Order: sequence, then structure tokens, then C-alpha cells
Amino acid sequence: MEFDKDIFEGKEAFSVLKFLSDEIGPRVTGSSQEDKAAKYILSKFDEYNKNKSSINTYPHKFYSGKEASVAKLPDGTPIHGKPMWMTKSTPGKGIEGNGFYLGSINQIDEIPLVTVQDKIVFIFFSRDFLEPEIFTNLKKLYRLKPGGVVILSNYNSEATRSDPFIEDQSIFAQIPTMIVPANFFSKHKDHNFSGKYILKIKGMTQDGKLNNVILKHEGTRKETIIVSAHHDTVEYCPGARDNASGIGVLLELASII
Repeated sequence: MEFDKDIFEGKEAFSVLKFLSDEIGPRVTGSSQEDKAAKYILSKFDEYNKNKSSINTYPHKFYSGKEASVAKLPDGTPIHGKPMWMTKSTPGKGIEGNGFYLGSINQIDEIPLVTVQDKIVFIFFSRDFLEPEIFTNLKKLYRLKPGGVVILSNYNSEATRSDPFIEDQSIFAQIPTMIVPANFFSKHKDHNFSGKYILKIKGMTQDGKLNNVILKHEGTRKETIIVSAHHDTVEYCPGARDNASGIGVLLELASII
């Protein structure tokens, strides 16, 4: 078919963008919000061609991080952050331990076992913690058996990521671990992290599902063209730019075709 760019008005695209980001909001893979978004997209595909739309689902673990805080005892102001993805929860009252500021995670090879064992370890990240080297060093730290770990990150202050999206998502399940975004860290960067601390982390792993939503349109040629966009987001992010806008464009294109 000939495509006239003038018939792409953007009305459908903006409507979809607004619904996904404003009405549904964050759509972490495996969550109920992601499932709701997938069913919404399917309903739109059904409007265009019900006989050619479908949805495929697959089991997918989802972690619901409820709370994470660390405070200096006996009466320090709690520093609130996010539980790391799939991290181990602390007992109800939290865990106590002496604080230890490691500095950069790259210094882990210089730290003897007795230095961090059973302590609340504070480590500093200045780079995207998704880099493979960081996970290698984190595993080294966990082998030293700290009581808990607090990641102080000044990378991406608006949306510090706690979901690693790596193959080994069990890495944080070993030791209770939280991350503090840079805007929180900046308020406490002069803290010497000595003395005793209490760490509280609450979260739970849930059985969710991953959704692939499909709409097929039969053409006149043998070649197959795949047009795709992802509808999920990272935590705490409504995902207007990444990627409700892409879904909006895809759905308007589908409605035209």
C-alpha cells in the first residue's frame, strides 16, 4: 500500500502515550501494571483487526521492593533508598552492625575479610552499576560476608536503578542491599559512617508473567517486516519517553495499516 504521511495525525499516538504513562504508570516486567499495559495494547489491536491479534505469556519473576532505610543508632535520621532487585529482606526489626565506608567498589581487593564481616558496608558508585566489572566486585564483597550493603550512587540522580537486568538476578539475594540515589547521598556525603547502624529492607519476590502482544497483517509480498516497541519500564518511572511514545507511534501506524 502507498503510505501518505499526512494521514498520520498523531491523535492515536498521544492518546496511547497518555494512557500508558498517566493512567498505568510504571510497568516493570512481570508486574500487574505491565500486564495491564499488555492487555490494553491487545484491546487496541483487537479494534484494528481482532482476527489477527494475539498475546503470548511466559513465566517471569517480579520483585516488589517495599522499603529500604539505614539509620545511625541510637537516634539518627533514617536515610531512605530502594531495595536492590531480588535482595534479601532483613528481619522485622532490621539488622544492626558497625558502619564501614569502603569507598569505591573497585577497592574491594584491598579489603581483608575481618574488615567488613557482619558490618553495614557503604560503597560508592560513580558509574552505571550495570557494568560487568561492578558485579564482579560486588560478588567479591559478598564473599566477605558483610551484614548488609548500602550503595551510595551519584549516577543518574533522578532515577537510580535498582533493577540490574542481568542474567544472574539472584546476585542481591545473598546479602540485604539497598541503593541511595545521589540526591539523598548528597545530604549525607560528609557522614563518617562510623558507629553502629540499623538497616531495614523489605521486599518480596512474586510470580509474574512476561507478555508479547502481536498483530499480524498479511501483505502481498513474501518478505516479513517486523515493527516492534517495548511497553515495559524501569522501576518508579512512568516511561512516557521510554517507551510509551514508541508504543503510541506503533499503534497509530497499526490503525492506519
